[in-house]
Amino acid sequence: MSDRKLLLLLCLLFFGCQQEEECSQDFLSNYNNVKNSFEFLISRPSESAAINLRSSLNNFLSQHEGVSCKKNDDTLSPTSEMKAMQGEINLQRYSSNRAEVVAKLIYGDDDRVDLENSTNVNYREWGRSTVAQISKIKIDDDGTINARTLKQSKFLCDGERFSTQLTAARCSGFLVGPDIVVTAGHCVEDQYDCDENYWVVDYTKDKTKISSQSIYNCSEIIEQVLDYSTGLDYAVLRLDRSVLDRKYFRWRASPNSLRIGDPLVVIGYPSGLPTKVADGAEVKDLSEEEFFRANLDTFAGSSGSAVINSLSGVVEGILVRGETDYVAVDGPDGKRCMVVNQCSDISGCDGNFEEVSRMSSVRGIPLGYSEETLVDGIINKSISSLTSIYGIKLYGKQFAEYEIVGRSFLGSCAIKLVSDKKEENEISIYNCNQNNEILNLIGSYFNKFYY
Repeated sequence: MSDRKLLLLLCLLFFGCQQEEECSQDFLSNYNNVKNSFEFLISRPSESAAINLRSSLNNFLSQHEGVSCKKNDDTLSPTSEMKAMQGEINLQRYSSNRAEVVAKLIYGDDDRVDLENSTNVNYREWGRSTVAQISKIKIDDDGTINARTLKQSKFLCDGERFSTQLTAARCSGFLVGPDIVVTAGHCVEDQYDCDENYWVVDYTKDKTKISSQSIYNCSEIIEQVLDYSTGLDYAVLRLDRSVLDRKYFRWRASPNSLRIGDPLVVIGYPSGLPTKVADGAEVKDLSEEEFFRANLDTFAGSSGSAVINSLSGVVEGILVRGETDYVAVDGPDGKRCMVVNQCSDISGCDGNFEEVSRMSSVRGIPLGYSEETLVDGIINKSISSLTSIYGIKLYGKQFAEYEIVGRSFLGSCAIKLVSDKKEENEISIYNCNQNNEILNLIGSYFNKFYY
């Protein structure tokens, strides 16, 4: 008897050892079916593709759960990874991107709605990625908001909307990275503005106290432009720590992509009020190089707001200037009071509309992860920011209107470049050991960004 057979016999007799067997053809066939279903879902995301992947996973686990076997010199023991993928499958359809139908204001009727009252799930999600600039003197040590109501601050007439809500915010902003905020340049003109104001998330109606977890300091002005000759007006800031529990906006990189009539929604803090959503607007004028005009329902305090394409979710620009917010009238008691100024949705205020700095002109937004870090995050699932395509979590990073996402599963690394332009979506699938090829692919995707 050979030494090898003798050792195996002794192991079986005394230790209960078992030799790992070669994978059966049935095992390998079902294993490959799961891999193929995953790759199909990533390349052609749909509900039917998600159903097929779930079916493949269920079939494999029902027959081979806990099985560990050898294929050539590699050990295949996929149960835990497949169970994790199974848990991530979510077959709920995405909510429609249709702009919600609500009343209008300023240009036409009143279009503002409290964020939490919005019936559009996308708007509510985007609103969580906005931030309010609030003076430090307006937030007490215990987080209590120290501010007047809208009626008090604007001397409103009776019956004006939101009159009892607090007006703490000075300007608006939005997240384009874990710790990166974009706002209007006139909201942060110098280091004093950086130092004397907080940036607050989740400033919503009925909130009278802000938790310390929602309050951030401005730690650095990365870029600031306030050019009266061109109308360009923006600032890029770094917060004192990352905001990790929400997504970050993508933004328009190409100035030639915007069109007259493109649908818009603006989310911010008009008149310093808690987060408001105002949709039903559209691009009206593209004659200027650095900014465009739109019939947005905005006020002082909306400066720095994200002006978003309501269909794609891409930020088209930053609200920076507008028409007169309130006008004085004689109240019922004969005393002068203020009401919201209303203009035509079609012709504006004597032909004028709100002005929006183009995101394609903004410079200084850090790109974030390097190619190497992104590859490592995809392979080792070490990147904390996630996006999702039909419930499959994809490790990646957003830049401009593009988004690089990827996911490793059963040794397959799927890398995808996602854009709101369907024809520009690209997908490549590699063996996860092909680091150099994956690195080169991501490097080529980076070249599509506006830097």
